[in-house]
Amino acid sequence: MPPKLNQQERREAREERKEAKHKERGTNEREQRREAKHSEHHEKREGKQKAQERSEKPNIKNGLTKQGTIRALELLANPQIVAHVAAHPDQYHEIHTLLDQITRLWSQQQTSELPTHPELRLSNGITVETRLELAEWMVELPSYNEVFTRENQVREAYQDIIPVIDQIIAEQPSRIDQFPEQSLRDFQKDNRLYHIPRMFTISESTKIKTGVSQRAKALQLFLEDFYANQLQCRAVKENVIPKAIFQQILDRNAEENVGKYSNRIVGRWNFWYGPDILRGSDGEFYVCEDNIGYVGGLGDLICARESLLRGFPEFAPHIGGVDPSLFYDQLARYYRSLVKPGEIVVLLHYPRDMTADNEERRVLSIFRKRGIKSVVLPVGKHKKWKSIAELSVTSSGVIFTKHNPRKGGPPVKKNVGLVIVDAEPFDIDPRNFFVRRKAMLDEAASWAEALEEKIQKLSQANKPQKLAKIQRTYNELQALRLADPGRTSNQALAKYLRHHRKDEFKDLLKQGVRGLYQAYFSGKVQLVNGPGTDFLGDKLICMFTSNLIRLYLNEEPIIKEIPTMSFADKAGNLDKSLMNSVFSDPLSQQHMVIKRVDGRGGSAVWVGPKIPVSEFQATRALISAEPGAFIVQKYLNLSEVDGNLVDIRNLANVGAKEIIVSDTLWGRGISLEGNGKVNISDQGFEFAICTAKH
Repeated sequence: MPPKLNQQERREAREERKEAKHKERGTNEREQRREAKHSEHHEKREGKQKAQERSEKPNIKNGLTKQGTIRALELLANPQIVAHVAAHPDQYHEIHTLLDQITRLWSQQQTSELPTHPELRLSNGITVETRLELAEWMVELPSYNEVFTRENQVREAYQDIIPVIDQIIAEQPSRIDQFPEQSLRDFQKDNRLYHIPRMFTISESTKIKTGVSQRAKALQLFLEDFYANQLQCRAVKENVIPKAIFQQILDRNAEENVGKYSNRIVGRWNFWYGPDILRGSDGEFYVCEDNIGYVGGLGDLICARESLLRGFPEFAPHIGGVDPSLFYDQLARYYRSLVKPGEIVVLLHYPRDMTADNEERRVLSIFRKRGIKSVVLPVGKHKKWKSIAELSVTSSGVIFTKHNPRKGGPPVKKNVGLVIVDAEPFDIDPRNFFVRRKAMLDEAASWAEALEEKIQKLSQANKPQKLAKIQRTYNELQALRLADPGRTSNQALAKYLRHHRKDEFKDLLKQGVRGLYQAYFSGKVQLVNGPGTDFLGDKLICMFTSNLIRLYLNEEPIIKEIPTMSFADKAGNLDKSLMNSVFSDPLSQQHMVIKRVDGRGGSAVWVGPKIPVSEFQATRALISAEPGAFIVQKYLNLSEVDGNLVDIRNLANVGAKEIIVSDTLWGRGISLEGNGKVNISDQGFEFAICTAKH
């Protein structure tokens, strides 16, 4: 038997065979490229099983070492099992099975076996309860391959798509090479689309939509209950969300005063909703976080499908489901049904130079085609000149005015019944009492980020005097930002910003549509993404949503959240046991993700297996200063499509009267070598999400 070649030797031998074959046939450069692409694809297919086998071996670098396994078993199993594992370290599958069975068993029995010792602590200050909960997180499983099974068989959703891709690679590989540039043009240079769609079976698509609808319904009932009863709502009274924690959530989102206005907006609110969902190693779907209001992806559902089929029209016969545009048709009809005869619906949005990409333009185009007017938000330089269309508030309500400078005729005025806020709520009417603190906190946060950059540069430049001055300002600002909300603290923050950021603070209070929120609270206009719903996007609310489903719907959640724990205990103070468990155990980092609960767009997220130990440990000081603002989640290997990590977002409108969930999903991907954050703004790209026809 010839000796086995290692990976590098196999690669070199393969290249030599290809070169010899090319010379023998005398192929030209185009034929060589086609053959290489075809060979690469089939080699990738044939190597799936080997790659799967390699991925199932212990990942020594990322945590599941022999010593780590034994240590976990010492906490969970008996000495005989420990001895067996120690004697057979190569039996990974058996270790995996044992760990899974034992952790599940202990998870089920922990409440019945330890009722008399809730205060029991291990030597390092970690409670047994915390250790048992985190122990299940330490089991590492390989990523779920969306395209191929472990037996290297094509999954049901891709049965018709993979043969088409094989044919393209064999006959026209240049089309795949050219597609990224084509899709980049389709997305107006925002991002690119991957050439392989993310496919789901009909049953999978139905499960996702049904699960998101269920979550939306629970949030709808919870919000109506809270608006009617404030802190006496069922979720708080029955301790589904501890009162101290819920109060912190409201304070952190500057919506602690929502109770003063909630009775005025009961039954009249709407918000955009888009939970991020991933598939775990077990093939099940999990909600990573809930996004509320000003969410991404809304402008891309149609564009992604059209771009994919423009590049690969042969996919069309194999794609089922409904047309993505039907979701927007439903939204437009619903919004128009909420206004009185003679009133119109208006979408209020940021100026083009204030948006990160061109998705806003696509959103405007989608709604304009469906008869919804648009108005640029007066902010920045745009508040100094008159737009062609603008909103104003009078004693009778909200007025839409369209000027006709070219025709020279009188302006056209119409009454507005509903305004869609496609922006952050605090930017719309920052002088209003309800959002003024939120606007000031956002301004302070932006200033704090700028100061942090200066501190870092001055530290490197070795300028102690300037550094001390900037550091003092930063510390004063942080103290005001983190102060308990109240009239005194609000006045102190306003005074500080007015003194140190005079021009910026003055501009802040001049922007927006003055009086719009007062019109909303007085019943003169309805809003989508208005004030009073932003706190639902706090990642701590996501942590409690499964229990909200059980409370308000009396159902089990169809899609559960990723296992999550807050660094704050039920009283809102630092959970020292959890803190010690996360940061004292050297194996913990490889199985955990730390997040700030009000971060957006992948910011304030620390993916343990993807970052240095020093960066992970640095979050400890941040958590100690503000424990209620941080959570830790179990690290789940995201599922893969062709060597890319992927997730999905299911967009919806949640209203007091109706819930509309899109049949078409929005999806993202990032290379396996990336930082683990699936964000377009962080080297990510989009996937067209489709449902298989059969």
